[in-house]
Amino acid sequence: MTPESGRRPRVLLLSKPGFEHPRDGGSLRVHNIINELRHAGYAVDAFAPRSAPPADTTGLAARKPSAGDWVAAGRVAIRYARSGSMSSARWFDHRLVSALSAAGSTRRYVATLVEFTQLLPYAYILPSPVIVDMHNIESELMANYASSAPNMLRRTIASYEARRLRHMERFLPRGTTHITTVSSRDRELLDAGLGERSPAPFITVAPNGVSSDAFHIEGSRDNSIVFVAHLGWQPNIDAAQWLVKEVWPLVERRSALRLRLIGRSPAPQVLRLASERVDVIRDVPDVIPYVAAARVATAPLLAAGGTRLKILEALGCGTPVVATSLGALGLEHLAGEHLRLSDSPEAFADAILDLARKDCPRAGPRALAEPYMWTNALRPLVAAVADASTKRSGIE
Repeated sequence: MTPESGRRPRVLLLSKPGFEHPRDGGSLRVHNIINELRHAGYAVDAFAPRSAPPADTTGLAARKPSAGDWVAAGRVAIRYARSGSMSSARWFDHRLVSALSAAGSTRRYVATLVEFTQLLPYAYILPSPVIVDMHNIESELMANYASSAPNMLRRTIASYEARRLRHMERFLPRGTTHITTVSSRDRELLDAGLGERSPAPFITVAPNGVSSDAFHIEGSRDNSIVFVAHLGWQPNIDAAQWLVKEVWPLVERRSALRLRLIGRSPAPQVLRLASERVDVIRDVPDVIPYVAAARVATAPLLAAGGTRLKILEALGCGTPVVATSLGALGLEHLAGEHLRLSDSPEAFADAILDLARKDCPRAGPRALAEPYMWTNALRPLVAAVADASTKRSGIE
């Protein structure tokens, strides 16, 4: 069945919470995926752990759990236990299992879309075909963090998590027919990890994107440099500390620039970084005005994976970016005049100062971001859903 065949075909989507009101890169991607699927003619039932079920399925999910629901919950719990991943196990929610079971037993879905590696154990009870959208190669992200963690305990825990996440990525549910990654590099890493699996799922690149709204912002720039991120997430905490302690003194001595760390839920370590010329701005409703007003945006990550959505957002605003090599993973081909890659504090500071002095026109950075507007970026994922649903219809 295709969107043109009459009644709207229905897709079941499973994500982490927050996509209804996106405040970070992952939730923003999911929010736009749902929009693009609906624009393509699909009805989407989107579920998340510890969140209310979709409005038109609430009655189904509110029924008393059946024996089958408890069996399904046991299957998911066993999968989490077998994975051995501590960071993934926190997403187990027996109420979500009941809601998924109710929806799956009463509705026909042409495809199931699972967002994030950590939710893969649910795929064992979801209708086939399954499409897995990997926002990152999570095992690589954790391995990168293990190599840069500040002490032995964190390095040990991160190395263990990297191995367990790699296990989850390699042993996908049998119903998985398609995988989407956010960069060609991620696709190559995943393809190498899957080995000789048969039947092998199709792996397609559907990169992160940027809203067209960013391209319409004009106005003058102030004297600020920005780092926008979820400031309660450990890799971003480490990045903020490196930027403020190692890079910023080199910038401060040679300019009158001001640094702004902007994001939600800043950790105490980040709040302590505030000083006379370093601002910590928390939980703002919209970061775009801050990014558009800045002379330079930064992505100083020491552990990363996928494509950096905040880099695309800054470029879409017409703001040049300085990033570490890890911070720009998946976007290396954009490096040049408006996206500088620097890994040492000295080189990072020099790049900030050079771009800040040039005060470049907005058109240059925007030209780099234009191919990544969400409709263009997510077209391969929508095509994967159409392909999976067509193959299902051919079998039935």
